[in-house]
Amino acid sequence: LTTQEKTLRLRDCGVKGIATQDVINKVKEVQGTRPYLFGGVVHQTLDYTDGSGDDGFGFGYMDIIKATNGVSTEINDGSYTQGLADMGKLATIKLNLILDYTLARPNVDVKTIQTFVDGNVMPFTFDPATNDVHLDNGGGALSVVDVNYCLVQAGPGPGDGPGTPGPRD
Repeated sequence: LTTQEKTLRLRDCGVKGIATQDVINKVKEVQGTRPYLFGGVVHQTLDYTDGSGDDGFGFGYMDIIKATNGVSTEINDGSYTQGLADMGKLATIKLNLILDYTLARPNVDVKTIQTFVDGNVMPFTFDPATNDVHLDNGGGALSVVDVNYCLVQAGPGPGDGPGTPGPRD
């Protein structure tokens, strides 16, 4: 990190700054069940400098974009056509397909999460901070999505297995 980037990161994202998860939670609160997308035209490379130290990596913006599987494009590319097209594609997908699922129960045994789209195993990522499962692909219109998982048990009881089956989301 350049000296300017360190100063800006401390100012905007440090102890007195706004936490990434706080921004995401506020957007979720405002949006309710409606889809949302984070995207930005920012500097994507750490240690970027314009020579005078007035410009730097898009801290905060990139943190939120990465945390929500959003899209960004490099501000110095000169042409934003492809980056904005990628944002538009993702917005269209998010509006038409649900890719993020907040699990109904906390204390998920992460090793037991399985995701299926139309009966086919689907790759996913899990964010334990938000209890969200993000699918890489949501299928198509009228696809059926199943997210299965077990809950972590406090301790084994008589006849209990390694996990308690959780609800199907």
